[in-house]
Amino acid sequence: MTMGYNIECDAGSLYYRTCYVVDSSGNRNEIIGYQGNNPITKSATNASGSAWEPQLFVLNQDGTQYQPYAGGGMPLNHLTFTPATGADPQDLYYLQEVMPGSQSRKKQRTYVGGWWMPIFGLRKEPAPKSLSETESEIHEDTRTSTQATPLDAVSGMSIIKTGIVVSGILGAIAYGVRKL
Repeated sequence: MTMGYNIECDAGSLYYRTCYVVDSSGNRNEIIGYQGNNPITKSATNASGSAWEPQLFVLNQDGTQYQPYAGGGMPLNHLTFTPATGADPQDLYYLQEVMPGSQSRKKQRTYVGGWWMPIFGLRKEPAPKSLSETESEIHEDTRTSTQATPLDAVSGMSIIKTGIVVSGILGAIAYGVRKL
């Protein structure tokens, strides 16, 4: 078995040539990027609707390459990598826009649901402050809003005094009418 990643490159300039990882079965897998020092490749797949799947190659403790996600492709939520300079831009477009599941991954990264939505795995906006107040805060607000201010007390006293005066006048008028 070959040590290292077993990378072969086409002829061409250093930064624009296409390179391949030759796997243990002898297949050449085109490198589209690197996750750290580990190459990510376009690998053949039998999955319906997919043209190819990304595959990660790493080295074990002996320096021999292996594929941690062999046979199933790598989990796409871990698909963060630096594109290779020789990678075809259409391959990157395929990963982000066309590949099955790409739109749901994009929604998961960008969508913010309403606070009332019963969703799992997506970000949600915070609930309004009126719903997040504790019961003691609500009771404090009602106590402070029902307490009279000095101005309210004065105007309340004026109304009471006016009521007393009016009832006194009416009482006097009624008393005087009875006497007549």
